[in-house]
Order: sequence, then structure tokens, then C-alpha cells
Amino acid sequence: MASAAPVVLNRRHVYMLPTGPGYLFGVSAFAMLLTATNYGNGLAYGFCFLLVAIAVVSMLFTQRNLQGLSVSPVGAEPVFAGEHARFPIVISCPDSIARLALWLEKDSHPDEFSVLPGESVRRSISLPTAERGRLSIPAVRLASRYPLGIFFAWSRRIHMTSHCVVFPRPAPPSPFQLADSGGSGRPALAKRDGEDFHGFHDYQAGDSYRHIHWKSLPKSGSLQ
Repeated sequence: MASAAPVVLNRRHVYMLPTGPGYLFGVSAFAMLLTATNYGNGLAYGFCFLLVAIAVVSMLFTQRNLQGLSVSPVGAEPVFAGEHARFPIVISCPDSIARLALWLEKDSHPDEFSVLPGESVRRSISLPTAERGRLSIPAVRLASRYPLGIFFAWSRRIHMTSHCVVFPRPAPPSPFQLADSGGSGRPALAKRDGEDFHGFHDYQAGDSYRHIHWKSLPKSGSLQ
């Protein structure tokens, strides 16, 4: 399985917008500023500036929570068509600042997770498969609302090189051939490989090649 070098998120890879509570926080700070201006209240001014300072610090922490993370794919295990392909992804924190309350798009376990300093976390992306071939890992992105939830930061889509081999779906087992049990009132299984000869029948998937009557192939045109 091919895998590219780790992708390290930098400042240009991270975008950010206020959340619903963030807009409410901003409206509250603006209302406090209007109140302080109308009444000339120094305490109201101080509280307004405190709210603004909290918002600015929260914005910096939210961006910092994603910046510097390393994302790399791991080879996926082969699957059969119809099963879910799982693409493991390793997210590492190379510096000394813990990254908390992270969220990975298309994660098979869509819960928040954290990465401690100098450690790695293994996540996986699950995709359904419909046909045989080579399935590529989709582009993903990381996101976070840490620390106060008033800003939502997300990375631009991370494109990685990793593939999962999807084998053809196994053929269903051939149905058991039932024969009359000879008066017992219940059907009995027809004798098959390794038992007494009971005549020819057309070849079915799963029959042993040792029991094929090759000499009849030129005449009948089919395996028996």
C-alpha cells in the first residue's frame, strides 16, 4: 500500500469562523460597549474589554490547536467487495503543547479525541465498497472548537496517497443436493467428494478438480 509523507498543518492550512455561541458572545460584548459609552461607566468598559480579550485569546488557542499537527496514512488491509474498507490515519503532535477536543471528518468513530505532546493517535476512515478494484483514501480535514467553543477552526482538505485492494466478492456456496432418504420421510444429502460414484452431474463452483471427468469435455463441451 502506497503512503505519502506526513502532512503537517501550518497557519495557511487552518480556517476559522465564529460559532453560534461565538456570535452571541460578540453581541454581548458590543452591547456592553454601548452601555459603557452611554453611561460612562468605567466598570462596564473594563468588563467589555475583558470579553474582547477572552475572545482574542480563544481565537488564538483554537487556531493553535490545529496548527503543527502531523497527519499520515497507514496501509489499509484488503477487503472483499461489499465490506467496509478501513483507512488508518496517524495524527501526531510533535511539539510540547497538547491538542485537545479534535474531530476528524469521516471518522469511523465520530467522537472528539486529544493528542498529547510527543504522542500519536490512530484513527480510521471507513468507506463502503461495491465492486472490486483499488479504492483510494478520500481527502479529509481536522476540526476543533477548543477551548471555549466560540470559534470553529478547520483545516483545508488533506489529500493523502493510500489505497485499499478490494477483492471480488466470494461466490456463494453451492446448495446442497438433496436426495430421497428411501422411506425415512426426510431428505438426505447426496453423496459427494470422496464417496461412492452416483453418476455424472454438471460442474459446480466448489467441486474438486480431481473429480472432473476430463475425457467427456471434448464431446459434451461442459465440465462434468
